[in-house]
Amino acid sequence: MLTARQSRALDRHAIDSLGINGFGLMQRAAAGCYQSLRKHWPQAKAVIVVCGAGNNAGDGLVIAALAQADGLLVHLITAMDPHRLTGDASKAWAQYQSSAGEPPMSLSQGLSCLADPPLEAVVVDALFGTGLDRPVEGDYAQLIDAIDSSSLPVLSVDIPSGLNADTGRVMGAAVTADVTVTLIAGKRGLYTADGSAHCGAIILDDLDVALWLSPEDDQTVSRSSAIDLVKHLLPRYADTHKSSHGSVAVLGGSPGMQGAGLLTSHACLRSGAGMVAMSLRSDQSDAYASHLPELMTRLIDDDKALLALLEWSSVIAIGPGMGLDERASHWLDLACGTCLPMVIDADALTLLALSQRPLKNAVLTPHPGEAARLLDVSVIDIQSDRYAADQAIADQYQSVCVLKGAGTVTASQTAGLWVCSQGNPAMATAGMGDVLAGVIAALLAQGLSGPDAAVCGVQAHAMAGDRAAHGDTRGLLASDVIDCLREVLNP
Repeated sequence: MLTARQSRALDRHAIDSLGINGFGLMQRAAAGCYQSLRKHWPQAKAVIVVCGAGNNAGDGLVIAALAQADGLLVHLITAMDPHRLTGDASKAWAQYQSSAGEPPMSLSQGLSCLADPPLEAVVVDALFGTGLDRPVEGDYAQLIDAIDSSSLPVLSVDIPSGLNADTGRVMGAAVTADVTVTLIAGKRGLYTADGSAHCGAIILDDLDVALWLSPEDDQTVSRSSAIDLVKHLLPRYADTHKSSHGSVAVLGGSPGMQGAGLLTSHACLRSGAGMVAMSLRSDQSDAYASHLPELMTRLIDDDKALLALLEWSSVIAIGPGMGLDERASHWLDLACGTCLPMVIDADALTLLALSQRPLKNAVLTPHPGEAARLLDVSVIDIQSDRYAADQAIADQYQSVCVLKGAGTVTASQTAGLWVCSQGNPAMATAGMGDVLAGVIAALLAQGLSGPDAAVCGVQAHAMAGDRAAHGDTRGLLASDVIDCLREVLNP
């Protein structure tokens, strides 16, 4: 996926290197958008095309001309006088005029049209493109509010207007689209922060340009998919045995929070780890065998017992329900001294933020609040640019960092940035992070590198969550996701 700057550079690359003139590229883009409109809303009898300035307005004007030629009723709303358009957008305006389309509406007329639209109408959002870098105000904000209040289906051209193409944050106001047709390549902001709530279905139309991209045009953010699981999770040999797939120590589960450690342990076993042992404190009873008989437990009442568990382990998952007392801090110190691959989650992240020590063999899995503590900034700072924040944590702690949330982002110092576009709102419930920590720990135990285990773990967790939710948005339990892990981890 691309930044806004890279996207504009690719537009120029297509024009300069492939012999495509700018208006020709605009016509390709508009044709693809109009085809998507007809595919998703074949019953449409009218389109309300809302245009801004520049090439995005040009895309909208060509779409309006195509709809006019197709016999649809076209209402054109322009936020600026189209006679002031220049370059390719001016050519698009001339084409629209030659199609005998209705003259553009004034702002007040346009707002009235959106409030009382014709039957079977679809809105085409062509207000802003990828270059938006300031808050939306004035007439533009009124139009966006009117689009969102209309309850009409909306197709956004390239990116929903008002959404920052680089960070996915809403710039004051943003269109909520049902379909977004993104052009040439995906934009980073579509897949994280507010992007997932505003883009609807994302359709990539490469305009036949991507076939000609050079290695120098490679994307700075990659989007994970089921293909990554196929690539890294090969079928096991017939003579395999449990010791071949690692032993994971799960350190956590303070009194009243034992369920967190149990969820991590269960997810770890279900994700293919050979053996899993969960720590117990001396004030806890060993009642877990009845819940998960495959799980081993270890009573940790002194350093000798903890060091013995760590010596047995090939991977450590530390933090779920661990607490923040002196004992928990001491456990973290001993675990970090082993140099074993680790997944650091939950309370262990809060403790880590106090020392800010570099960890070269760890995967950190913070939610935005924990990420804010790791960088000593506000949650608003984290969410304002999730990609930059995740990379900053990875760099500062010399670790792989998984920034959880809508559009989970994975960063490392060696494998670049990755984003997962799957997952669903029903997963916003207690224990989901504990499950993710167990999945990643299991993949580390089976020999995946830190970046690969993180990317594949996030992807598998999201896919399992989607299967378990069945399209619902509430009532999903973390343990429901565990039940779907085996299926997605055997691609």
